[in-house]
Amino acid sequence: MNYPGNLIKQGAQGDAVSAIQQQLSDAGYGPLTVDGNFGPGTLAAVQAFQTTKGLQADGIVGPGTWNVLFPPTQAQSTGNGNWDSFFQTITGTLFNGNMKQTQKDGMTAILDEWDTNYGSTDIRYLAYMFATVFHETAKTMQPIAEYGKGAGRAYGTPDPETGQTYYGRGFVQLTWKTNYAKFGQLLGVDLVNNPDLAMDMPTATKVMFIGMTKGLFTGVALSNYFNDTKADWVNARKIINGLDSADLIAGYGTTFFSALAPVAV
Repeated sequence: MNYPGNLIKQGAQGDAVSAIQQQLSDAGYGPLTVDGNFGPGTLAAVQAFQTTKGLQADGIVGPGTWNVLFPPTQAQSTGNGNWDSFFQTITGTLFNGNMKQTQKDGMTAILDEWDTNYGSTDIRYLAYMFATVFHETAKTMQPIAEYGKGAGRAYGTPDPETGQTYYGRGFVQLTWKTNYAKFGQLLGVDLVNNPDLAMDMPTATKVMFIGMTKGLFTGVALSNYFNDTKADWVNARKIINGLDSADLIAGYGTTFFSALAPVAV
């Protein structure tokens, strides 16, 4: 069942509450009367569930609690480019009703990679990758070069051997010569001598997917934060850059997820 898009708390009524009650009862947090009314008993069960799963025990079912209670694992896209409803939804929620073709092109490249190589993976991975790209590229959804090109940073100085500067490039801002070498070797692309190749759409896409799924950027991967028992949209930022803008990106992530989940099967 997909997240309905609004916080569900004490006093709420309806099918979503019934689904929560049934799921909690089935998981041993009951017994609960499945009546669609979020009363004190349901509140206590939600809080107990949140405590067990390491979530904030506020008794409110938001996207984080929902995604742990109803884990959307093994969700697969409808394939064949059938993402029209997804684009329509996010155009309104994240692009102020006006998505540029270049923005759609960037996301289409990401969706193509997902469909081809990752479609049987947790759909939350895709949602968080989109959120990361949305933030890192200033919403352009295109591979970009780091603003200032590393000025004032150690990696912003030309390398004495290659004469190249290894500032941030791509969807997720690949930096440092060692990282260019590592990903270049994985992809069979000479990124050390030609770092601007990290700006090419296919390369930028694969760098992001490989780095975020295998934990090659900071040592932690998407699976550390999205699995059968966890949906940690905030701490997932550690995959890229500590907790910089973590709450903001988490919000983007849940918005992308709400748009992706209805078109996943």
